[in-house]
Amino acid sequence: MRCLKVAFGMEDDEHLIDAHYGDSEFFAIYEVCENGSVKLLEKRPNKAKDFEEEHDEGHGDPRKFKAVVSQLLDVDVLAAFRMGPNFLRIRDKTNKVA
Repeated sequence: MRCLKVAFGMEDDEHLIDAHYGDSEFFAIYEVCENGSVKLLEKRPNKAKDFEEEHDEGHGDPRKFKAVVSQLLDVDVLAAFRMGPNFLRIRDKTNKVA
């Protein structure tokens, strides 16, 4: 059976983050399988949340992109209400779907 791992950017235990994905409090990692089963695997803290973005880069700092993606190497899909400028980097430079 084929499954995908999906990382939802979360604000708290009940709400998706309504800000940039990299600002999530944590990532809720789910396994979603082709038979329709959905299973919460873990709540992974976002170690890049307080990443100090350089003034010149602001949102979309490529260093923050690397810090977020490096925490989610085992995940297939990154999901949130809002994706920042790094969305294009995720699409173009990783094997992830945002």
